[in-house]
Amino acid sequence: MLGSGDQSAIEALFKESFGYAVSKTLWKWKYADSRGRNLIIKKDGKIVAHYGGMQRAISYFGEKQKAIQIGDVMVAKNERGVLKKQGLYFQITAAFLERYIGFETEHLLGFGFPTPTALKLACKLGLYANVDEIVELHYSSIKARPSFKYHLIELENSNSEAYFKAFNRLWRRMREEYQNDILVERDWDYLNYRYFQHPVNDYKSFIMKSRLTQQVIGLLIFKFQQEQERWMLMDFLVTKKHIDALFFQAARIVERLGQTSFTVWVTGSHIARLPATWHTKETANISIPSNIWHQGPDSSEIIDKWWLTAGDTDFL
Repeated sequence: MLGSGDQSAIEALFKESFGYAVSKTLWKWKYADSRGRNLIIKKDGKIVAHYGGMQRAISYFGEKQKAIQIGDVMVAKNERGVLKKQGLYFQITAAFLERYIGFETEHLLGFGFPTPTALKLACKLGLYANVDEIVELHYSSIKARPSFKYHLIELENSNSEAYFKAFNRLWRRMREEYQNDILVERDWDYLNYRYFQHPVNDYKSFIMKSRLTQQVIGLLIFKFQQEQERWMLMDFLVTKKHIDALFFQAARIVERLGQTSFTVWVTGSHIARLPATWHTKETANISIPSNIWHQGPDSSEIIDKWWLTAGDTDFL
């Protein structure tokens, strides 16, 4: 576990592992206030490995459960040579899974977005099984007049909380439609933490309301990716009945923002839930793993059941 003097060493290990620094505020957003779980390995008093995870409330086939999202798995460069069960990567991963994921632990499941290299190694060592992949869809923007059925309101941090009841109501309806799936709870508490309280990233959020009833029937959350010069639809709340209309409004928004297309990430098993109007589809080269080291739900029960979007990452 992390001690009071370990934070600087963790930050140094992060920079060595990923090539850039992590801010203290972002680390706190991830792990503080009992949101995260961390394990470290020290050698000669120096931190040489770290394995972290962030707690998530999930809907597991309609039942409320807890999961942990794996992130910030790091091993010092001079300790990476042993890629077998004697190595630090295996030791810290196995210890984390045994302590935090599976039956008789506080988290039924774990999930994450590992690099292909990390996933291949974990599968080879018998720690993970691959249960799905992330697919990247590109939708064209649309120049169109406002709809006579729906209208859009852009949210700010200052006015988002006014809609918390509407978001919770919309989430409950969406959750009912995903009784045969596994997905992270997207109630107001999560949305507020994930997007409106994020210490680093800026997001653009819009609600879609019915002009007739004035009810909130959809939520869109975008992020502009500077390197790719494109908008990504990070997350959305909507029922099946209105998903085509919501994506149409998303295409209008992106056109108004000056781009010709936008990107969506979704687990490959759930592409059919999205409008089939994308003009390109490609793999994001990200697979979704599941714990097979410590006793928990069999991977055959989980395969192709996760509903995940870009918003379920901790790095976007």
